[in-house]
Amino acid sequence: MKIIVKADDLAGYPGRNKVVPTRWQQFVDIIEKYSIKASIGIIGNSLIFDDEEYFAWIEKYDKLGFIEFFNHGFLHRQFNFDAEVYQEFKNSSLEYQQNLIQYTNKLLKDKVGIEFVTFGAPYNAVDKDTSKALNLENMKYGFFLKEGFNGINLEKRLEVEVPVHCVNLQNFKEQFVQQDYAVLQTHPNSWDKKNFDDFEQIIQFLLDKKVKFVLPKEF
Repeated sequence: MKIIVKADDLAGYPGRNKVVPTRWQQFVDIIEKYSIKASIGIIGNSLIFDDEEYFAWIEKYDKLGFIEFFNHGFLHRQFNFDAEVYQEFKNSSLEYQQNLIQYTNKLLKDKVGIEFVTFGAPYNAVDKDTSKALNLENMKYGFFLKEGFNGINLEKRLEVEVPVHCVNLQNFKEQFVQQDYAVLQTHPNSWDKKNFDDFEQIIQFLLDKKVKFVLPKEF
């Protein structure tokens, strides 16, 4: 069984030349401790300012090879207008979605020299235009997409956080089932010590099951 750890919402401290928050370093240290792999979603607007330490942190772990950074949208916002909800990649135009994907891709390439090949939308909120926009930008992998995506859509998941932002070890063990692959969605920057401890226990549980941790681009 293949496991893809998906960690959302890397943003750092834009404009203050700070490295990523301590919890992100703690998450990466755990991944390295167990010699496994994980993917981390970068919010594009964090790449606007020339925060060299932040960029160096991203570049370092990209080169080490056990972390893959993925495009996690540009704003991570949703908007309410006339009783309708509009999100970056749901209920918005194809042109708008493509521009945001393209701009975030360009920022990472220009600032860090890395190319995104994988995409995961904020809130996992997507529509058919998201798949079209990703095709136009030649993205190869995506999380939880609608039909029409030309690349590999990683859509099977096992819940780590129940409720969201809270690691639930007991629930994970109870709902675990062997299958060809599963995505584990996480938000490490929201975790406290107990959440990190429970996440480590989930990793140990999975290693005992002889799973293989892979990056999206290796799938």
